[in-house]
Amino acid sequence: MISASHIRGYLDLPEKVEIVALCDAVQDSAERRLDNVIKEAKNRADQTDSSRLQQLWQAYDREQIQVFADYRQLLDLPGLDAVSLCTPPFVHQEMTTAAAQAGKHVFCEKPMSRIATEAKVMANACQAAGVKLGYQSGGTRLGAVNTAIRD
Repeated sequence: MISASHIRGYLDLPEKVEIVALCDAVQDSAERRLDNVIKEAKNRADQTDSSRLQQLWQAYDREQIQVFADYRQLLDLPGLDAVSLCTPPFVHQEMTTAAAQAGKHVFCEKPMSRIATEAKVMANACQAAGVKLGYQSGGTRLGAVNTAIRD
């Protein structure tokens, strides 16, 4: 699943990104994904010599990460800055617009939309809300190497 790739990318950047919630319309899938996030974070903590990184990765547990079956409820989460949409393109416009209206930045998996007019609606919604809209267009943009290059 593409969300696993996004999660690994976010876990690569523990000093810049914190996963605070997961959402899947199928509750059991979201719960399994949560278990995988916790396991991956613990593995990373066990493999590093950095006490700071260990602390960040070890903080991932069932009390720290909320699970939702409805993305609209997730958007009401206080302290949530951004969402990563790892969904089929036919829901990207609806979800992006809702996230923008909730004041959340959006990172959208490719393809951004089914047609150009949907992409324009998404961009306009984010611009009007003063939030950023990013989308995956090929290659990995979330990895630590690419972040280091940009920094």
